[in-house]
Amino acid sequence: MLSDGGLILKLDSHSNSRDEKQDLIVKLNKSKKYIYKLSNYDTLTGLPNRKNLVNTLNDSIKEGNIDGKAIFLMDVDRFHSVNELYGREVGDKLLNQLADRMQKLFGKNTVFYNGEDELYIVLENIPYFELRQFGSEIQNATAEPFEIDGRRLYITVSIGMSHYPMTGQEIETLLLQAEIAMFKVKNSGKDGRQVFLLEDAEIVRRKRQLEFGLKEALENAEMFLVYQPKVILHTGKVYSVESLLRWQHPKLGLISPSEFIPIAEESGIIMDIGYWVIDEAVRKTKEWHNLGYKIGTSVNVSAVQFSDRELVSRIVETLEKYDLNPKYLIIEITESVTRDHGYAEEIIRNLHNEGLKVAIDDFGTGYSSLGLLNNMYIDMIKIDRSFIFDVPTNSKNVSLVKAMIQMGKNLEFDILAEGIETSEQSDFLIENKCEFGQGFYFSKPITSDELTDYLQLNELIK
Repeated sequence: MLSDGGLILKLDSHSNSRDEKQDLIVKLNKSKKYIYKLSNYDTLTGLPNRKNLVNTLNDSIKEGNIDGKAIFLMDVDRFHSVNELYGREVGDKLLNQLADRMQKLFGKNTVFYNGEDELYIVLENIPYFELRQFGSEIQNATAEPFEIDGRRLYITVSIGMSHYPMTGQEIETLLLQAEIAMFKVKNSGKDGRQVFLLEDAEIVRRKRQLEFGLKEALENAEMFLVYQPKVILHTGKVYSVESLLRWQHPKLGLISPSEFIPIAEESGIIMDIGYWVIDEAVRKTKEWHNLGYKIGTSVNVSAVQFSDRELVSRIVETLEKYDLNPKYLIIEITESVTRDHGYAEEIIRNLHNEGLKVAIDDFGTGYSSLGLLNNMYIDMIKIDRSFIFDVPTNSKNVSLVKAMIQMGKNLEFDILAEGIETSEQSDFLIENKCEFGQGFYFSKPITSDELTDYLQLNELIK
């Protein structure tokens, strides 16, 4: 009994003639070839795949003829847009035409490998110092439009390059290096080329370590919140706090949110983290209420979490879980989430209808539409710290802050200034009718126990 890829053949000398056996053997060989092709070639483009590439290069190492091999990983920028607009079939034809164009550029012996939406190009006998020049030639060759099914498509490409033996001596290492270099181009604006650099490996290694660590950070209680008081400027009394996320990595130490939040958004884990933050902030706020401190709390909601259709219902469930009045919870969003005007207005209106408050964080630093703000259920704008930093000495920022305060008042928003560090800044804001503020002048972000002590002292302020 022979079994291969689901094809079962029974060879029995008593029931099969020589011709029948031969016929079955032919079918078996065809089956093996089909399975090999399925395993080593992309079914849509017909190009060799990444597995084929690894095997081929490993064979080259065994044969001792790999010196001077250059690996180019070419990614079509915004390739997903081609698939979305014209369909996957057009995208596959684009990759095939791209491979044909590269073959005309480098010769018929050049081998191309399909890496899903990318192309690997392996060139022989390429000196390391000529990698950038070859990358430039690839970019120039892709600048001309592609004609596909009556459509003219213009593309740009991001290219990552590695080299045996100059950047690595193992196949998987070389492929990873090309990927790292390519993503560096992507992150710097696309449409470029980059040779792998050793310092890039450390950056990616740390990023991957953080990405894997995020998956267990909540389970291992590595995440915690700190709280920065918000005060009524003319009295100094605390009326609310901003709940801020921190991560104590077991090996890397305290990780800044500016580093791990983008990674959490890319990996999708931001949803779990975001709802944990809301739960923890509401729970602690209820504890302070039980101690007699009727303060509010604010939480930052990322653009990814804001797009969740269950956002409002899950927040309401959390408030009911801890029996906290919705008016004590402020949802802080950045201006960028308001780009989809219709959706943003719907969500903010729903939050407002549930009794929650909404604040625009880092106001003045991102995308905004004054017309949209005028029609949305916004309760507060927070003037970004970059505008407060050098008032009242910087006349330009003085004028901007005054204009923001006046605009906010005209739109009937509460106004809070972030990043207040001096008495001069506080006095300037009070003089210009800014009601609320937060910053190191009043308090840095502190733990929940430290905040309880702070609130006790703050009660003495009249």
